[in-house]
Amino acid sequence: MATFLLFHWLRFFAAVILMTLDAGQYARIGHAGVAAGLVAVLVLNILLAAFAERAVLGFRQLTPRFVSIYDPYFWRHERLWKVLAAPLFAGTPFRALSWRLLGVRVGKRLYDDGAGIPEKTLVTLGDDVVLNAGSVIQCHSLEDSTFKSDYTVLGDGVVLGVAAFVHYGVTMGKGTKLDADAFLMKGEETAPFTHWAGNPATEVRPSPPVADLPTTPVAIALFSSPTQPIAYAA
Repeated sequence: MATFLLFHWLRFFAAVILMTLDAGQYARIGHAGVAAGLVAVLVLNILLAAFAERAVLGFRQLTPRFVSIYDPYFWRHERLWKVLAAPLFAGTPFRALSWRLLGVRVGKRLYDDGAGIPEKTLVTLGDDVVLNAGSVIQCHSLEDSTFKSDYTVLGDGVVLGVAAFVHYGVTMGKGTKLDADAFLMKGEETAPFTHWAGNPATEVRPSPPVADLPTTPVAIALFSSPTQPIAYAA
């Protein structure tokens, strides 16, 4: 609680100082100064959020764990959740820059429309990955009074649908697509260019091909008697 309150007090205090300094320059530089001050506050908030999360981690990366919820490590990890930084600018290139700043290994041309990643340093994203709004990559779980965490890797070209959920210990092969609202369970390994859906998610296999129907017209004779035809139909 003290860490959470201190962090938000520092953000507020820094914003007040910046805007006070900016107000002192208003008579000289006018509205441009106000705009510059707002941008400075935004950038400062982003940097402070990243610094706070990294500081709680001791400026180290997370490693996979399997411990009791009474283990001191779990208490430290829970403290991390109190100061999680949420990147801004969904759907823009700035989103990828924010994830890198927070410790996610990000490839080229990431498109993120508003995903959530609690354990940033346990996640690796390949090139051309698409994360849709509300999707989550969560690298931890609480199971039977134990805390478990592991790495999660999304290969090149992976697509997560809206509100899709990827659990810990998952490796998604190149070009894998996960449908909206699907839940890819812990430890899954998807083959490249496969399609997964459902809760829990399973691979969606294509339907078997249907035999082609005849494409040439067929003459059918209609008889009124065994020997006397009365009409023909194609």
